Amino acid sequence: MRPSGARGVTLVELLIATAVLSVAILGIGGMFPSAYTNITKGGELTAATALARQMVEMIQAEPTFDAVLGYQGLDTAAPGTSDWEVLNTPEHSAPSAPGRLNRWRQGVLTLPNGRGRVSVTATPAGVGPNGTPYGRLAGVTVVVEYRGGVVGGQQAVLSTYVAE
Repeated sequence: MRPSGARGVTLVELLIATAVLSVAILGIGGMFPSAYTNITKGGELTAATALARQMVEMIQAEPTFDAVLGYQGLDTAAPGTSDWEVLNTPEHSAPSAPGRLNRWRQGVLTLPNGRGRVSVTATPAGVGPNGTPYGRLAGVTVVVEYRGGVVGGQQAVLSTYVAE
């Protein structure tokens, strides 16, 4: 007890205030690791999505439908194949920027355990039910995987169609 008219804080009040403040600081401090992890994961997903979009745009910019079909089975785990080398030439990219496929692969490999794959499925030309002819159509799917082989592996998948 305090004597009457005494000013200040007792030792018990100080200890209780310190304990409450410590619990609050520890609770806030515990959020930082999970926030950092979430920011890192968000950055990786953004990068993977941007890389998938970049490949879709490369495919859509191809001058011929047959060139689009050349992307079938493209995989960053198997560079150096004949299709890879052909698609890496200036004819399939801006003449001022040959090697864009290698640059795309390097971007994918900056992701943890990164891997990029492309699949192209073509449908033949034909005539629609109302008699209208249509050209060939290619369904293109680009998958950029990262953190593969560990629990919680992630991927960014973009699909589009390219018409002849």
